[in-house]
Amino acid sequence: MKKIIKLVCSLFLAVSLFPMNKTFAEEVDTSDVMIVSQSLVAQYLSLQPDEEYDVDQGLPVYSLSEELQGAYFNLYQNNVVCGYAIVYSMNGILKVVEASTDGAFPYNLAGVEKLYYAGPFQYFYKSNEDFYHFETNEKVIIEAEYDEQNINLIQSANRARYVIQGEYYIDNLSGNIYRIDQHDNRSGTGNDSCFATTVAMIMMYWTNTYPNLTTTSQGNFYFANSLSNKIIDYIGHGKTNFSQAVSGMPNVMSFFGNKNNCTITYWTSELNNYTLNNAHLATARTEISNNRPMQVIVGRDGYRYSSDNILSGSTLHSLMVIGTKYCYTGSYDSYLTCVDPWNTNTVDIIWDTYNSSSRPYFAIYGLAKYYFN
Repeated sequence: MKKIIKLVCSLFLAVSLFPMNKTFAEEVDTSDVMIVSQSLVAQYLSLQPDEEYDVDQGLPVYSLSEELQGAYFNLYQNNVVCGYAIVYSMNGILKVVEASTDGAFPYNLAGVEKLYYAGPFQYFYKSNEDFYHFETNEKVIIEAEYDEQNINLIQSANRARYVIQGEYYIDNLSGNIYRIDQHDNRSGTGNDSCFATTVAMIMMYWTNTYPNLTTTSQGNFYFANSLSNKIIDYIGHGKTNFSQAVSGMPNVMSFFGNKNNCTITYWTSELNNYTLNNAHLATARTEISNNRPMQVIVGRDGYRYSSDNILSGSTLHSLMVIGTKYCYTGSYDSYLTCVDPWNTNTVDIIWDTYNSSSRPYFAIYGLAKYYFN
C-alpha cells in the first residue's frame, strides 16, 4: 500500500507515461494502466475533506468482451478497508467511475484475478467461459452496452458513488422463440385469445426440448395458430384466470397422447387473491436462465414505453416472458422482456406487483411458470 500523498506525487509520472491526449484504446501495457488508474484514484481522494487514505496495488478490470479497461482498488484507513474505487475507460479516457470511502466492496474478491465490470453495481466473475453475477451467482448474458456518454453522481445514505447509467439484459432464453399473432386465431368473441396464444408460444418453445410435444399419437403436428386454436378448445377465449389453464391443460396434454405432463405454478396480484411479490423477480430470473419461458398478465399501464401499449379501457393482456432486464436511468428498475401476441413485438413490462382497487390495471396482474416433463 502507498500513502495518498505519495500517490498524488506519482500522478506526474503517470502523466508522462500516459499523455492526456492519448486515448486508452492506444494503451496496451497493463502496468502503465494500473499506474495511471492508481494515480487517478489518488487525485479523486485528494478532493475528499481532511482525510488520508492508503490504496492497494489494485486488480485489473475488464469488459465483458475481455478487453482491459481499467482497475479496481481497495481503500484503507488505519490499515482497515474503508472503501473502494473503480477506474474505467470512458470514450477512450480513464476515469474514476465508481467510488466509495465509507463502505468496503460488498463481495469477496479472494482468488479473483480479473474483475469484469458492466456499469452501475454490475460486477461479474468468469467460470468455464461463462459470466456470473457477484450478487446472485446467476449466469448472465449481457446484450446491451451501457451508455459511456452518461455519468451520474448519486448520493444515498451519505455514500457518494460515481455510476454509469445503462441498461442490461440479465437473462434471455437461448432457444428458438416462435411468435404467434393472436389476430390470426379464430375468435368466438373477437380477437381475445391472447392467453391461449401465449400458452401456445410457450409450448412451441418447449419443442426445443421435446420435439413431439405438440404432435398427436396419429402424427398430426400442431403449430402456431392451429395449436392456439386447439388450446382455446380446452381453456376458452380471452381468459385471464390461471385456474382455467390449470384445469384445461391436462385435456390439452391428453389430446397430444399424454406423452408429457404440464405443471403450472402461478401468483396473482393483490386485486386477484394476492400471492405475487417482489421475491418472484428472482423466480423469473431463475426460470429464464433455465430456458423456461413464463406467462405474465399485464394491465394497460404496465408497459415501459407507452408507444408499445395498444390496449384500451380496462383490458388485461397476456404475454410470454422471454427475459429479464435491469436498468439504471436515475432510478433502479427491473423489467420483464416479453413477446406480445397482439402484434408479436418484443416489449418491456415494468416489474411492479402492487395492484389494488385504486389502480387495478397497473403493471403485473399475474405471473405463471409452465413446466413440461
